[in-house]
Amino acid sequence: MNKFTFAFCLLAAIAFISCDPDSKKSTTNTSVSLASNDCPVPQNASGTKGISCSGYDYIHHVSNNTTKPNVGDQLKYHKLVFKNDTTLLQSTYMLLEPRADILIPRDSVPKPPHPTYDVLFLMSPGDSLTVYQSLDTFPAEKLPKNITNKDFFTYHLKLLSIKPKEVIDAEINATKARHVSTTDSLRTFIKDYKAGKLDDKIVTTESGLKYVMHKKGTGKEVKDGGFVKVHYTGVLEDGTLFDGTYQSAKPFPTRIGRKQVIAGWDEGIPLMKEGGEATFFVPYQLAYGIAGRPPGIPQRADLFFHISLVSVY
Repeated sequence: MNKFTFAFCLLAAIAFISCDPDSKKSTTNTSVSLASNDCPVPQNASGTKGISCSGYDYIHHVSNNTTKPNVGDQLKYHKLVFKNDTTLLQSTYMLLEPRADILIPRDSVPKPPHPTYDVLFLMSPGDSLTVYQSLDTFPAEKLPKNITNKDFFTYHLKLLSIKPKEVIDAEINATKARHVSTTDSLRTFIKDYKAGKLDDKIVTTESGLKYVMHKKGTGKEVKDGGFVKVHYTGVLEDGTLFDGTYQSAKPFPTRIGRKQVIAGWDEGIPLMKEGGEATFFVPYQLAYGIAGRPPGIPQRADLFFHISLVSVY
């Protein structure tokens, strides 16, 4: 197990212990109901030291006092987690992408809630804040190896943006609607391809990959070994849908150029920039080969994909 894997497992274990109803953390703000969504949100000045609704000490380093998040909003933020202010356990900066979390109601989270959840309600875009979690009240026998009751965790947060719930809902509905439209367009593409109607539009690479670029994209370029998120719909040559992401509204994350996806994707996705869309005809040699991938993908299956490059990071 590498150091990063250990760190993530360790944090998960601490979060699990926090959910234990027998594990109680003393709080200073005892008059505040943890089941409510109306905890007081102070208008802190930069540099303010305070105590969150659930009793976590924090320092509000930079406080803009503009828009504050509400339940249902999506927050993008960077996060650093240290043990005892010295040992780095987690960093979104090292992962090259901020977190993107939707705030759920306070009565839907464990009691006490995680320190990060507790203080995000206090922040505005551009704010930075540090919150501390003491482990002195956790049962020693339930703590992971190399963690003791004398230890504490430090969370450094920088809030980048707030996306309102109504915008999130509209985006999700629009993405789900594309499940039908991209599936239909792929079936039409296959019909026109077989009829020779796309001969003047299709580009064929040396490997045999064929594609039609609907939109090149204007964002970041995909580098060898780079990370991306894509939405896609995949159908067989007879139009049978075998996979896709639009229906769930959750893009697929992967790394390009490291054989984590089929060869057709490793070659085709870098042809786009962030925001680009294309239809790909992937011959079986660049897909799942002679064997296929039963039961969904038969032997020697040529595949057709509509791919939208959502983000490059």
